[in-house]
Amino acid sequence: MVGFRPLVIEQIARRGSIKEADVRRIDNLIRAEGAIGRAEAEMLFALQDAARVQDASWAAFFINALTDHVVDHTDPSGYVNAENANWLMRWITTEGYVASRIEFDLLLSILERSRWAPVSLAIFALDQVRHAVVHAVGPLRAGNQFVPRGHLTEADCDVVRRILCTVGRDAHLALTRAEANALFDIDGCIEGERLTVWSDLMLRAVAHGMIGSLGHGTAARADALADTAGDTAGCRDISREELALLRLERQRLEIVTSEEFQDCSTRWLALRMNEFVDLSRREQEFLGRLAQAHPAIEAALAGEGLEFVVEDVVAA
Repeated sequence: MVGFRPLVIEQIARRGSIKEADVRRIDNLIRAEGAIGRAEAEMLFALQDAARVQDASWAAFFINALTDHVVDHTDPSGYVNAENANWLMRWITTEGYVASRIEFDLLLSILERSRWAPVSLAIFALDQVRHAVVHAVGPLRAGNQFVPRGHLTEADCDVVRRILCTVGRDAHLALTRAEANALFDIDGCIEGERLTVWSDLMLRAVAHGMIGSLGHGTAARADALADTAGDTAGCRDISREELALLRLERQRLEIVTSEEFQDCSTRWLALRMNEFVDLSRREQEFLGRLAQAHPAIEAALAGEGLEFVVEDVVAA
């Protein structure tokens, strides 16, 4: 891109600040070229790191330009494969975690814009939530309101829902084992009482994965995980032919993203719950609500010998 390198590296980065006029000049250069390549994308990341004083217009420009590059102008167009996901994670992280809120919002934007992205990229995003809960630092704790360690906020729950709804959007993919494990990892870091919105979200997500693993149809994640959804909202009738087509689509996406998906099998859940020496009342009620979500789940849980209670369990 003509003039892009000296403009970015020499003038703006050396100054340490990005002005509104700078954003307009870079945007005009990109528009003149039609799109940016990998080298120019990396220059934008370098500029983000170098210029700590940024005009308010920079965030939207940075997110839009790099989302366009990763999703629409990098093969495979419309998708994010493992190679491109790894490249993105290298550029937005410092010591393994996302460096700024702008870069976290970029991650969400790419997940939401792409027709499909590797599950590992969603797990990486979920791990930023766990990091915020454990350490009370990072882009999700960058606001003025102090959140102590061990606490999950309603805003965190909204972020988790957004991330989960990006995976398998077009393919009606049931929640994967990796995602469910990430939810359990977040839950294990919470101190004290859980927010009702979190307990409901986690229950519906795991039920969604369990139903899919047992060969039943699952609703679109946006419907199954909505605030107003019930515990059984992840279920839908499905024909044998439709199930076969969904499995073929899943295989295609495994090829596109270079990742293999694992189901939330009942055996997996049993092993996960057996990590507890004794199941607490809360954990037994969690399993009880799972059992109520679908008869097949109840039978599967009983087959694994898991203890659960359904009394005093109120349907969401």
